Amino acid sequence: MPSARHRTGDTKKEMIAAAYRHLRHPVPTVIDPNSPSHDVQLALDYLRMLGERLQCITAGTTLRRATIIEFEKHWPFVWSWTRTFFKQSVLHNEPTTAKGIEFRDILLELLHDVVCFHSPESAWCDPEHMSSLSLMQRTPDLFPTILQAFIFCVDQAHRYLPKIFFLFNISLASSIADPSLFFHNSSLVSNSPEVVKRLVSYIRTEARKQHTDTRLFTSAFGIISSLTKASRKDLDVLLAHGALDCLLWVLKIIINPRRLADLGPDHYAVLIVGNIFQVFLKVTQHHGPSGLVLLLRGDVLRSMINSSALIPYDTDQESFELNRARTLPFYFAKLLGDMPAMLFYRRILHLVLETLDKVDEELLEDFLQTSFLSSSQSNLRKLWDLLCTETTRMKELRDQFESEGIVICFNLDCPRRESQTNYKFRRMHCSRCKLTVYCSKKCQKHDWKVHNHRILCDAAVARVPKYSITDTDLSFLRWYCIKDAETSWEGIGPRVVECREAQGGAMQVVIMDYRQVPRTISIVSVDDYDDERLQELEISQAFVLQLQMQAKQHQSEGYRVVVHGIYHEDGNFSLMFAPPVDV
Repeated sequence: MPSARHRTGDTKKEMIAAAYRHLRHPVPTVIDPNSPSHDVQLALDYLRMLGERLQCITAGTTLRRATIIEFEKHWPFVWSWTRTFFKQSVLHNEPTTAKGIEFRDILLELLHDVVCFHSPESAWCDPEHMSSLSLMQRTPDLFPTILQAFIFCVDQAHRYLPKIFFLFNISLASSIADPSLFFHNSSLVSNSPEVVKRLVSYIRTEARKQHTDTRLFTSAFGIISSLTKASRKDLDVLLAHGALDCLLWVLKIIINPRRLADLGPDHYAVLIVGNIFQVFLKVTQHHGPSGLVLLLRGDVLRSMINSSALIPYDTDQESFELNRARTLPFYFAKLLGDMPAMLFYRRILHLVLETLDKVDEELLEDFLQTSFLSSSQSNLRKLWDLLCTETTRMKELRDQFESEGIVICFNLDCPRRESQTNYKFRRMHCSRCKLTVYCSKKCQKHDWKVHNHRILCDAAVARVPKYSITDTDLSFLRWYCIKDAETSWEGIGPRVVECREAQGGAMQVVIMDYRQVPRTISIVSVDDYDDERLQELEISQAFVLQLQMQAKQHQSEGYRVVVHGIYHEDGNFSLMFAPPVDV
């Protein structure tokens, strides 16, 4: 005689088999959630039972894997009923009775349970994660439905918003494993202003509260972090909706010791701060100096230092497995390491100087005590010292440049253009774009009338983020490259002569790469200065033809050496051409 335990197991199997049989029935075209028919109510109950079963079975077990495989086999029927219920009870009809509201609420919870197979602690590469991905690959309208559920729950402040938020986060992150699906899903989000607005608005609203739903908050930041991994377009949509200002503001709030305690377990705070800094790195990667200016204006350096309390916990993998390849010290070190090469730009230099004056020395020391996890044995202290040293050096060079009084004027017809006055004077910038420089109002009027500066001005003002490299910066880059070449020529010259003689007297191009500190120097023959060579240097394709034409022109004029200086510019790498040099 079978035991009671066996009879219970047989009963569950029978119920599951009955559920899948019922869901194979045709789905009604019209459903009234206020008064559902017997078949409709039974289908909802069966779906709920299947969802609860997926959520209750212990993760990683043989039974759970078998349950998921069976569920995926019947997924088309499950989704057909779920999609129809969602359209009829959430999108098209507003429930007017208690039963109708209950029907809708069960469905919203059900949407999470039948799609999201894993818990927040599960690894991103586990089979359950791949199962969620499989469902999206097979169901084109699944992710759009999740977005619609997200909008509804945010607008209604629904009690199942945490579950839908988590589902949104997991679904988007899962699709990263399939590049084409990820691009499609991220495009759906970025092309839906109502989704992005609600996402940013929710984060702002939740950050103001004294007590925050930590898991929900973590999911919101995970969504934004995932979106920035898709494309520059998706990042720019977030920037246009104020996401970066929001993240900078929220970061200052949550790293407050009292707020960190309110967030609960330390690993939640680590995940949130880690996601925020992933976004910051994407901003500097895609927008270079212009992106860094926005971060520095948001006081990112001091926020980084104030986050130091989280670092010991983040690097303690025994207490909590984050399932992440990067830790907070990595993000901090990457951002610190990128800054010295962008100090050529006045706005960045001044913002860093202002921050260094305001830093709390005690907090800074705590921050610098933390070693950076790297095979190079580097650490945050070395990176901070390099930033301080380069800031001082660049400030001295900038002062020297200004003291020479080089006339910078965007009016191409100005007779004083690039002349040297040997005294420092205040430069006149276009009051609208604040990038273009003129030596006088007369030149400004001439440029607007003859060369139509309005076109460039409109483009600069409309750009997100706003372009931060001024004409004065470009003149300084050129000045510095020439000065650096002259002071270094004792070491460079013999190498240039040797290369020329080995290559039959061909003109040589000295490439001075300032995208890292210290800068590197390489020498190449003009005949080898082709597309392949420039691509190796990661030069933007837009500059390749221009550079080759300029080099060939100087070669035809009889010059033996030219110097090219490479600098960071707007995420791509722009090459500022310096005048030829005679050996």
